[in-house]
Amino acid sequence: MRFVCPHCNAITEVSPEFMGMVGECYQCGATIETPVDGTAPSSNERAKSVAQPSKKRYMPLGIAILLVLGLVTTVYTFFRAGAATMRSLSDARLLGDTQRELAQIAEALRNYEADYGSLPPAVTRDDTGKAMHSWRVLLLPYLGEQGIYDAYDLDLPWDDQKNLDAMQWNMPAVYRHPGDANSNGWSDIKTPGYSLISGNGTLFPASGGLSFNQVTDPAEQTILVVESKIFTPLKSWTEPFDVDFGKMRGTLRNSVGNEIGGYVEGQAVVATIDGRVHILDQRHSSQTVLALITPNGGERLADDTLD
Repeated sequence: MRFVCPHCNAITEVSPEFMGMVGECYQCGATIETPVDGTAPSSNERAKSVAQPSKKRYMPLGIAILLVLGLVTTVYTFFRAGAATMRSLSDARLLGDTQRELAQIAEALRNYEADYGSLPPAVTRDDTGKAMHSWRVLLLPYLGEQGIYDAYDLDLPWDDQKNLDAMQWNMPAVYRHPGDANSNGWSDIKTPGYSLISGNGTLFPASGGLSFNQVTDPAEQTILVVESKIFTPLKSWTEPFDVDFGKMRGTLRNSVGNEIGGYVEGQAVVATIDGRVHILDQRHSSQTVLALITPNGGERLADDTLD
C-alpha cells in the first residue's frame, strides 16, 4: 500500500505487514503511523520514493516498565557485587595488616616469657590492690620502644597525671589496629586494638602470667593474644583493659561486648603461644573459641582446628 506522510506529504510504499506500525518518515524524519485499514492515497498522487518506516513498534507500557525495572535490577546487582568485592578486598587487606601486627606482639610476649620465666601479668597491682600498669607498658622494651618505656614512671600508677601526659601521644604503632584508622590514616591515640584474655583458667589469671611450662594443652591450640575492638572510652592506651574470660560467650560478631574480634564481621585474628597467627571465623563454634583460650582445659580439638 502507498502511504502519505501527514507532515511533509511524502509518499511511501508500505508492505502490508507494517500496517499499524510507527516509524520515521524518510523525508522529514517526523514520527508517522501507518493506517490499519489499508487506506491509500488518491490516484493523482505521485510516489516521490520508496522507503519503509522503521520496524520498531511502540511496546505496551507494562512491558516497558518491566524492562526498565530489569535494567535497574541488573545495574543494582552489578554495583552491589562490585561493592561486595571491594569490601572483601578491604577486609583481606585489614586482616593481613592485623596478622603482621599481632605476630610482632606475640613474639614480644614469647621473648618476655623467655627472659622472666613467665608471661607478664595482664595488670600489676600495688599492696592495696590498685591497678598500676598494663602489660602493654611492660612489653615496650620487647617491641623496640625503649624510649617510650623510659618516659613512663613505673613508681606512679598509670592514671597519675605525669604518666598520662607523658603517654598522651606515644601509643606505639604496633598497638594501633589498622581498622581504627580514619580516612586520613590517623588512628585513635588512646585505644589499642589488641588484648590479652585474662581471668581464671587463662594464661593471665589474677595471680600473674603463666609460664609456658605450666601449659598442658597443645601450644598450637592455645591463644596467647587477640585483636579485640574496645568500645569503652579509655583515658589512655596505658589503662589496664583486656578481655574478661569470665564474661565471654565465644562469639565473633562485630558488636559491642566482651569478645574478641570486632573489626571484620564474623572473624577474629588471634596468635597462639607457638607464635603462629590464625583467623577464626564462623566455622569455629563458641565452644571451640572458648576451648582455644584455656591453657589447661584438656579439651579434645581436631588437629586441623586452626588450619
